[in-house]
Amino acid sequence: MSAQQGYPITFASNESGFLVFDADGVKKDKGAALTERPITERTLTDEDAASLSLEEAQAEASRCMNCGCYSVNASDIANVLVASDGTILTNKKEIPAVDFFTTKLKAYDMLDLDEVVTAIRVPDMTGWETGYHKDRLRPSLDFALVSLAYAYRMEEGKVAEISLVLGGVAPIPIKLHKVEQLLRGKEMDAELAVQAGKLAIENTMAMERNRYKIVDVEAMVRRLVESMIK
Repeated sequence: MSAQQGYPITFASNESGFLVFDADGVKKDKGAALTERPITERTLTDEDAASLSLEEAQAEASRCMNCGCYSVNASDIANVLVASDGTILTNKKEIPAVDFFTTKLKAYDMLDLDEVVTAIRVPDMTGWETGYHKDRLRPSLDFALVSLAYAYRMEEGKVAEISLVLGGVAPIPIKLHKVEQLLRGKEMDAELAVQAGKLAIENTMAMERNRYKIVDVEAMVRRLVESMIK
């Protein structure tokens, strides 16, 4: 994965609380540097560089996004399983996919050392429309720049149930709860499609070179809703 693909978008809303970060701190693009002694003043008994002060160390720590040094969720199947309300079965227990893939940055941290995945269960989705949109640099064999897993069911021309999950934008799959809430019980139209796209990027913040991901997310959600117009 290229560096440009790897930078996450930050979703600073409570519903996506996997990241705890300083909104101003992560905007700082220059790291702290130790103050070095001039060569003429160096000795055998003193350090050549001074340590950071407490204030400098705290300022440097504020630049961390606490993402465990992960870039973005590169999985396709994780997004689909979360969107379809799947369940992970192990030799010890059953774990909802949304918990398995979003509770910890490493999904295997959800398992005990003597625990293995034995099966995956997906509910019967007869009557639902399901799909997966994936934007990437090449037609195949490439990680998603942005992806969207979706599942929805219509009743009398209105959205009865819907599940939307983004991939490629954060260390975990991102459930678009607010967009789902906006669309439920409504008949789809062009104005609603625009609203859904804008709501999908609410409270997002791009890093240095990935603002295109925010544009892509908005367009992808808007186009999905447009495709639902009857």
